[in-house]
Amino acid sequence: MTAVKRILFLFSILVLSACHGGASGSSGSSGTPTVSTAIAASSLSNVPVNKSTPVIVAFNPANGGSATALTVTTGLSTLPSGWSAASPSFTCATVNAANPCDLKLTYDPSTAGVSGTLTLGFTYLDSQGRQQQGSVGITYSSAAANSVATSVAPTGPVQGIVGSTSTVSVTFASGDGAPDSNVALVTAPDSLPSGWSVQGSVLPCATVTSAGSCQLQLAYAPIAAAASATLTLEFSYTDDAGAARTGSVAIAYGAVTPGAVTATAAPASASSTFIGSTAAVSVVFSATGGAATNLQITSALPTGWTLAGGTLPCAQVGSGNTCEATLNYAPVSATSATTLTLQYAYTDNFGEARTAQLNIPYGAVPHIAYITNFASNSVTQCTLSVMGALENCTQATSPVISAPIGIALNGTQAYIGGLNGTITLCHTGPTDLSGCVSALAGGDESETVAFDGNVAFISNQGTSTVETCTVAADGTLNGCTVATNVTPFLTAPSELAFQGAHLYIPNAVSPDITVCQVTAGVIGPCTNTSVISPSTKVVLSGTSAYLPMPALNSVQQCSVGADGSLGTCADSGAGAVFNLPFGMTLFGGYAYIVNRGSNTISQCTVAANGQLSACVVSGTALNSPIDIAIQ
Repeated sequence: MTAVKRILFLFSILVLSACHGGASGSSGSSGTPTVSTAIAASSLSNVPVNKSTPVIVAFNPANGGSATALTVTTGLSTLPSGWSAASPSFTCATVNAANPCDLKLTYDPSTAGVSGTLTLGFTYLDSQGRQQQGSVGITYSSAAANSVATSVAPTGPVQGIVGSTSTVSVTFASGDGAPDSNVALVTAPDSLPSGWSVQGSVLPCATVTSAGSCQLQLAYAPIAAAASATLTLEFSYTDDAGAARTGSVAIAYGAVTPGAVTATAAPASASSTFIGSTAAVSVVFSATGGAATNLQITSALPTGWTLAGGTLPCAQVGSGNTCEATLNYAPVSATSATTLTLQYAYTDNFGEARTAQLNIPYGAVPHIAYITNFASNSVTQCTLSVMGALENCTQATSPVISAPIGIALNGTQAYIGGLNGTITLCHTGPTDLSGCVSALAGGDESETVAFDGNVAFISNQGTSTVETCTVAADGTLNGCTVATNVTPFLTAPSELAFQGAHLYIPNAVSPDITVCQVTAGVIGPCTNTSVISPSTKVVLSGTSAYLPMPALNSVQQCSVGADGSLGTCADSGAGAVFNLPFGMTLFGGYAYIVNRGSNTISQCTVAANGQLSACVVSGTALNSPIDIAIQ
């Protein structure tokens, strides 16, 4: 044993228990093993070609006992390539502390790149004379003589994940224990396959020993899924004999695309949200390519935004689990168009931490009040404060409108009636009216327009008629005809209104309110209801109808029946505090009454029962105002 380095690789391989047998042919009760094995050899990993390495397999008695008739059952004359034994068979008559039993083998590979496990079986008789059996395995590998050996960590194929970076370490060490030198990478770093890069390196290494201090750090960050492939790195070195040599290391790899979580918003934008209102945006998170976990919003919300509801944080997204959030945008001041960047984080189906974001455009604009000025052929527009007051009143830069009377809004379009019988169509916006064109010409003192879907009703005060027109895609009015069945009920019709299936038409020179049934845009039977004084407009809100009466400087409140008829009327509660009230509208819990006589607007609070109170004067830049509409 003195000729062999006793570097013991104690595998602690106990002899396998087996059924005993023998000539007696007994039933075979199991016994405690009494022989274990130990291997004595220098390293059997990457043994250089033609380098002979002695190996000793020591059979040792366990627990101070003894065994007899130990026999190696594996044929020693037919060992794997490179392996040999001193004799074709091996036996030990007695195995105990005084009689060691050592099998001497030699590993002398002739071919590089061979690896395997040598398994030796053996039998023996235990201390009770029962036959036992066992085996021992010896792992080994070979390398080229005078070679630099390489090892890759982690072992096995590199499984890359798109969007993540894997670190791979290549270690260079002497394959035969003798120092090698000048290890250098031959493969150019910029020629590596897609996703691969050199992250760190101490190459070239002046000296390489078996300690493995020479390393190359690689990074694999795939940008797309990739099928199985092999990265081959070529390197050069000088062996311990001074000869120039080359070598290579192969790294198997591939890449997969992880599952991703995307977010969608409905509506996709909160742009032009009115100050004082609330825009609700529903955000739905969806997983593709595999379920994700631990999803949560990581960014702070801007001023005006709140998380109003939903299921966040979500333990899992996908596989039947929904994840959503409700965001509310409630601005209290004007905000220029900007973007909410909603950032969120989650763990993908490979356990990688991910982040993503959703962009939601938003902005805040004030409500706009549009007021027609009969005397100055213009329209004044004012912004509404959060408390409903009219502010920043200026004349719109729209074209001159001859003696404008009524104004009605249909979506983002404003229809302005004129004394000359023309209906002017303008587009509304946060700063001004724009794109004004003639929507209809040829009327006679066209007061205003009311809408039922794509049907428009126009009151012509000069001819005491009402027309019905079709609203075209561009907003212009076409195919207008006079509803002759209504004409007998009219006396200078003023600013009409539509609610439910009824059209309400005030008559400026009589105390009659004409109420007509409407079916699919066609005016049917009409009736007149007499009130206390002529009214210039009808404003409807559920079961209440408001009638401005210039002669009384008041607004009357009338009940509206289920059949659309007008019932009892009385003062709205504000009293005679107005000055020639002509136009009126309801918005945001307030009533806005146009005072033609004082060039002002009265802003009144509307109670739960519809009564008006706490009226204050608001609005400037008015000149004989007639009507008001608020967007």
